[in-house]
Amino acid sequence: NVIVTETDGFDEIGAKSREGDKFSQLERRLLAFPEGMRRLIAECTVSNETGRTWQEIHHGSCSRIALKCPHCSAWVTPEREHVTGWQAADDEETAAAATRLACPLCGVLWSNEQRIAANAAAVLVHKGQEINTAGEVTGPRLSTKTLGFRWTVINSVLNPDRLASVGGLEWKAKRAVDEDAAERDLCQSQYAR
Repeated sequence: NVIVTETDGFDEIGAKSREGDKFSQLERRLLAFPEGMRRLIAECTVSNETGRTWQEIHHGSCSRIALKCPHCSAWVTPEREHVTGWQAADDEETAAAATRLACPLCGVLWSNEQRIAANAAAVLVHKGQEINTAGEVTGPRLSTKTLGFRWTVINSVLNPDRLASVGGLEWKAKRAVDEDAAERDLCQSQYAR
């Protein structure tokens, strides 16, 4: 078993190396073990579309995390534009307190408890597949050994208050001296974009 963090930092060949990049070297070392005995787990905050993490996601299963809306029962994959409430706030604390997730389909706001419960019952839907109203995934089975998906603040339940905190960060970013840098930070660190 090999577990790699900050994967994108391993995808360049060292100046003095006579071998491939560090990540590929780790992958090749695992070939010494039979397929059922080897596992490589890699994670990283995505850096750009040419970085290893983004490439692995999109050349692998390119899965999305589907959540069942507690209001309309549709299976949805909320994104940044569905994090709402913070925009009209006058200060960071009010922004955090007002932050909610809106269903991409029906638009109804979810409580934080509903967001957490939806993540506990999440379903992975792979590239080329769909999920029906009964929660059944249909479509072709992918021929890949790479399970790849984006995990955003919407899916984070380790810290139950994280989504609200990000509402405060969104509010601050819109008022930052370097708004572009604050925007890049939020996209990368909270939304895996």
